[in-house]
This record gives sequence, C-alpha cells and structure tokens, in this order.
Amino acid sequence: TQPWVSGNASFSNTFDVSAFGSFWSGWAYSNVVDTTTAGYLNEYASLAGGGSSSATYAVAYSDFATIQFADWVNLSTLDVTNTTYAGLYMRDGSSPPFDPPAPYGQGDFFSVTFVGLNATGGAIAGSEQEVFLADFRSANVNDHFVLNNWQSVNLSSLGAVRGLGVRFASSDVGPFGINTPTYIAVDNIVTAVPEPGSLALTFAAMT
Repeated sequence: TQPWVSGNASFSNTFDVSAFGSFWSGWAYSNVVDTTTAGYLNEYASLAGGGSSSATYAVAYSDFATIQFADWVNLSTLDVTNTTYAGLYMRDGSSPPFDPPAPYGQGDFFSVTFVGLNATGGAIAGSEQEVFLADFRSANVNDHFVLNNWQSVNLSSLGAVRGLGVRFASSDVGPFGINTPTYIAVDNIVTAVPEPGSLALTFAAMT
C-alpha cells in the first residue's frame, strides 16, 4: 500500500502481485491524453483528452479508492469524466472472450457515487452524491450519453467529511460483479471550508 499526497489530501493506492499477475486499486495520477485506444492497456487516460484544469489529473479504480483529508472539510466541487477504457467499452463494446461484446443500449447505465467518510474511513450516513457517467434509460434516444467531457459536480450536500470514497453501479453486471471497467477520472477538487479553494488539487505539480 503506497498512498500518495497532494495538498492536504492522501490518495489510496494498493498494488498486489500474485501467481495470477499484478493488480492495483485506488488512485493513480496521469497526464495521458489518448482518447482512441480501447482496452485495459489504456487504463490511465481520460476520455476528455487530458485534465480539466491542468495537464495532470487523477484516475480512480474500484470501490476501494478513497481520499483522506488531514482535517474535517466541506467539499465544494470536483470535476469528473469517464476514462477512455470505460468510455469506449460502453460506446463501442469490447472484444470477447474477456467481456460481453455489445455496447450499451436501451436501459443501460453506469454511475459513480461519491461517499463522505469519517475519520476512521467509515461511510457517513446520508453523505452521498451520485453522478451518471453513462445513461441509456430514457425512452428518448436523444437523452442517451456516455460522458466524454469534464463535468463539475456539486458536493456541498455531503456536509463535513474527513474523507471521500467512490462506489460504482451499473446495469452491466455478471457473475463476478460489474462488467464495465470501474474507473473514473477526477480533477480540480475544491473545498468550501475552512477556506474556499484551499484544497483545489493541482495534479500538475506531481508530474
């Protein structure tokens, strides 16, 4: 486990090696701009083609990705978009035998819920904000989308938190859980308290 720090925030990162290969979960930081290469070998790219406010941004993988703050904070906003890996999987489908090949269609969705955490890393009851990264549930096909640009998310409803977690949900579920690659790209986390913008993360400083 090797968390990394930006400003007043610590980002979880776990790397494991076993007989079946190497695996990671948590957060990575990236400056990859590849929006066209499909598949897991391009897992660190944002579908928006870079960061929201700088060249570098953060990528979360799995429900085990958490951020811990040094003190209690009230979050204001953050920017979020799909990764290229997840976005192209939903838009175009993937190649068998690894995943179902069909792209997202009527009724499908993929979302991430940002969860406020307490000082011990537990979820705070009612401190949640869901964001849809793809939504094909509407009967009107013009409302269907796979998020491919940076979207600002208001997190003020979370209240005071000591950390932030993510939880993924999808209609695309198999016997081992969600088939859709559970990744998101995040940039420009801003706090309202104790000082506006005091935790706006400048990922470019870490390259």
